[in-house]
Amino acid sequence: MEGNTTGSATAISQILHLLSQPRGPELSGELVRTLLRDPKFGIAEAGTTILQLLHILGERGEDRLPGEDGERRNQAAGEVEKETRAPGERREPLEECREAAGQETGDVALREDKEDLGSLPPDSCRALLRCIAAPVYVFARAHHQKEVMGALLRALGCESEASLLQGPGGIFRAVMGVLKPDLSKDTWDKNPATKEVFSWTLQQVSRPWLSDHLDSVLAPSLLISDDYRTENKILGVSCLHHILLNVPAAELCQYNRAHVVYHALYHHLYTPEADLIQAVLLCLLDLLPVLEKQPVVTGECRQFNCCDDLLQLILTHMEMESRILLRRVYARNLTALVNRLGIKVAGHLKRLTRVIVQYLEVYDGPEEAARLAMLEVLQCTIQQAWPRMSCRLDVLLKSLLRLIYDVSTEHSLTPEPVKAALLKEATQCLLLLDRCCQRQVKVLLMGVYSSCTDSNVLECIERVQQDS
Repeated sequence: MEGNTTGSATAISQILHLLSQPRGPELSGELVRTLLRDPKFGIAEAGTTILQLLHILGERGEDRLPGEDGERRNQAAGEVEKETRAPGERREPLEECREAAGQETGDVALREDKEDLGSLPPDSCRALLRCIAAPVYVFARAHHQKEVMGALLRALGCESEASLLQGPGGIFRAVMGVLKPDLSKDTWDKNPATKEVFSWTLQQVSRPWLSDHLDSVLAPSLLISDDYRTENKILGVSCLHHILLNVPAAELCQYNRAHVVYHALYHHLYTPEADLIQAVLLCLLDLLPVLEKQPVVTGECRQFNCCDDLLQLILTHMEMESRILLRRVYARNLTALVNRLGIKVAGHLKRLTRVIVQYLEVYDGPEEAARLAMLEVLQCTIQQAWPRMSCRLDVLLKSLLRLIYDVSTEHSLTPEPVKAALLKEATQCLLLLDRCCQRQVKVLLMGVYSSCTDSNVLECIERVQQDS
């Protein structure tokens, strides 16, 4: 441990010595970057060195040095930390190194460094802070050094990582410069921490600052999403989704970027992973407004677009899907797609009706998530394509009545609140059908009302009959 203390003090002395020379911040910054990349310099020792350096630079950058009262407060804080640590709790390596750094040798060296630093202008210290901010940020994030990250934020006067990265003086461009060599096609998967640092850092930068860095973040996101491992695919898709939400549509469409992202996401819909399909569908639903304008009713024949292709593929998968998780994912996201198409969903009404009927017939477990979602899809379809509903009235009415009867009479594990929700949504579908089909539903239900004895079914029919 004494060797770690001596090495840390020596490294800080070298950094501060270079800072006093011409091109001092640049030379000192290069030494810090070399120190962080040196495998012989352990993570804990590097963390201790950077932590002490940030404290020194932060104090000088504010044009003040701590007095004896400050030293006593730091010692008291250390004693409190020891007392509050749970019995038997293992200390972090960084804590051990910091405690060792408090020995006589380290204290003397650091005190001499602070005295030498007093002759340096604060501008040099601030310049060095800006020079080392990006590599120190990547180091702290990659190795989960929360204490180093906190010291960096305090030294630069930032309240959060987002304020450090974005804005006129943000370091996001410099951070991407540090990460760039490890985000190429041949190197990104060799260091697992790289993609995590990239993803986290990207999520901290929002509109309008992200558009300035679109070229540097889009390629790595596409690269990660194209991996064969599902967890990496989901990570890449989440990065792409963040980019879509925080970059203007005009810039996404420039150089055909939006279509590149669309085809990369569309390819993932052929995988059988429910979590990945959920992430991809959410991303695609936010991408469609960028690719296609809202459909407008005209007298001309309309050509199919990306939204139509997406709906056709989803309906194809839904017809053949038997896994409960995937059925729920498809049903949950179908409503937004139908709303996006509007009246144009009438062109898919035959297949869509067939899928709705199939899903309403199948028990979905106690949660009944798929059937509840499909009832919402049916309501949305009736509202969007109401002029064509009379052609599908017989099929839909039989399916809804069968659902109401099954839910009312079957003894299953489904809780009563879920059954009540199913009956309520099914009744709402009957009401919508009745309103768009010139009250034909009321006439057809009169025969059912006279022959049915189940109270729940009769209650649903009465609600439709009483609607005016």
